[in-house]
Amino acid sequence: MTTITIQDSEELSRKVFKDIGELQDYLTLLFQDKDFSDSFKTELDNRENDILSGKEKGLPWEKVRAKLSDLRH
Repeated sequence: MTTITIQDSEELSRKVFKDIGELQDYLTLLFQDKDFSDSFKTELDNRENDILSGKEKGLPWEKVRAKLSDLRH
């Protein structure tokens, strides 16, 4: 069993979860109606513009998949 402490947890009605996946699902549903902050939206727009501009080459998808696959094992 792992204990996680959240100091400001007024919005959390549940405190016990079967596994990390169940916690992720709960948090996703809990915050799905909340809007992103303006600064976060701006950062996402900037990242999208970087991707679309092609200035930053990044990694090919095959390398990303290979890295993720390595992390699982």
